[in-house]
Amino acid sequence: MNILRCKSTDEAAQQAFRLRYKVFAAERGYGVEEKDHEFSSTRDIVDDYAHIYVAIKDGEVIATVRTIYSRDCDFRKVIPGEVAEAWKIEAFLEKFPDALAAASQFAILPQYRGSLAAALIMSRIYSDLLDDDIDFLFSICSTYLIEFYSQIGFQVYSPTYADDVGFTTPIISVVRDWRHLEAIKSPTLKQLAKRNLCTGEHPSVAWFHDTYGDKLNAFVSGHTEVTLNKMLALGAPPEASDYGQVSIFQSMSAEDITDVTASGKLFNVAA
Repeated sequence: MNILRCKSTDEAAQQAFRLRYKVFAAERGYGVEEKDHEFSSTRDIVDDYAHIYVAIKDGEVIATVRTIYSRDCDFRKVIPGEVAEAWKIEAFLEKFPDALAAASQFAILPQYRGSLAAALIMSRIYSDLLDDDIDFLFSICSTYLIEFYSQIGFQVYSPTYADDVGFTTPIISVVRDWRHLEAIKSPTLKQLAKRNLCTGEHPSVAWFHDTYGDKLNAFVSGHTEVTLNKMLALGAPPEASDYGQVSIFQSMSAEDITDVTASGKLFNVAA
């Protein structure tokens, strides 16, 4: 399996855009625009600034993800407002304006989920982040995927929020936090070890723990009342004014409802 980093104009990137379409449009039913259907390919303006990563097996792109750097584009313009707010991006831009990256558009063929493809792509990304002097990598994930991303090295430091698709959790990888990567046995630790960076504490790591240390993973199973009400309203009859009137929740306490919704995902389906 080969892992390549390419630009949006390269042929491998075109294959990546077609893979996105297969996963986002055909399988998930979201994440595409009307224009994408004509070419069975999904891309947007952010790809113009992005590093497109692809995993190639037997000549086929089986997985892809992209990263963008804050030094290459204005995060305030290319990142949606609700995502930037969830990431607390302003504080990072003020302190580390040229050392931020964001990952998105991860797609992998169903038959390769659970394989090494995701770990190999992440290892290549991590190697490039170190070589490019990037301190933080931001992303978002569905709540049920937190465990998967945590094994790679991402941490939860900001509350889960609800969007039009379901619950979304902001996650971050503190690139030089070797102690954390060592503790969780992350496959990316070897990239730090190869560069003899598993000593001391980088200023970005110290700042992050001073700022967010007491919040790490505190939001994994908690949702605000606004988030809960937004979800529960989807299943409520027009006259319902509180979650107690939604039949499936009638016998449950608010605490029980929080526990259930924290481990679930919303799907909007036709009648």
